[in-house]
Amino acid sequence: MRSLPSIGEFIQDFIFGLSKFQDGLRFIRTHQLWKGIWSYGWLAKIMLAVSFFIGLKFLSIFLHWIRVFSSSEVQALGANMMGFFQDIYHEGENLFLMGGLKYVILILTEVMVFHFVRKTSEILTGKEQNASFNAFIQAQVRMIKVVVRSWILELIWTILISVAVGLIGFEWLKAPLVFFIQCFFLGFAIVDNYLERYEVQIKESIDASKRVAGAVVAVGLITYLLLLIPIIGAFVAPFVAG
Repeated sequence: MRSLPSIGEFIQDFIFGLSKFQDGLRFIRTHQLWKGIWSYGWLAKIMLAVSFFIGLKFLSIFLHWIRVFSSSEVQALGANMMGFFQDIYHEGENLFLMGGLKYVILILTEVMVFHFVRKTSEILTGKEQNASFNAFIQAQVRMIKVVVRSWILELIWTILISVAVGLIGFEWLKAPLVFFIQCFFLGFAIVDNYLERYEVQIKESIDASKRVAGAVVAVGLITYLLLLIPIIGAFVAPFVAG
């Protein structure tokens, strides 16, 4: 079985993933998925509070890009977008490739992802899902495993991209390509939470994510951009992505 999609399939899946963003927001509002989020105990509240303060780090990048974008001409949009990618990349270097920060936020907000994935699964399947503390701990441990794997692979791909673009002299490609890789692995970490509910092993989850890489990148992109929302991004991203 082919594990990677064609370029056409990737683009189609990517557009499909982005198009479902609004449907996801509507689904959340209709079913009020946020109800019950505070029923997971004091540990969950502490984790959410810590993730809130970590999320403040994204504020400086967001405000800088908005300031640059608003002061430029419309035709400079492409240059501004490239600057946005570069800001993320360089800021990431200061934070050990930023992957560390966004993945730490995912670990700390796992209770939110767990809650939303569980509620969504119950609504879609009509079957009650396990909401016990042990089930949450298992999900948390798996999230840590997935995050560590994603972070390591992201670092490896970043190094390979850096070497490749350096050899061919296309340094300007480095930032957007690294951003693309980050979106894929961030999206995979989110998608794996959903697949876990159906007892899909991590290796199988990786294979499934590769087959629909476009949709996974779309999920990662949406999550990444939501994380950039000042102050509340660390909360909003797990809500929508979950």
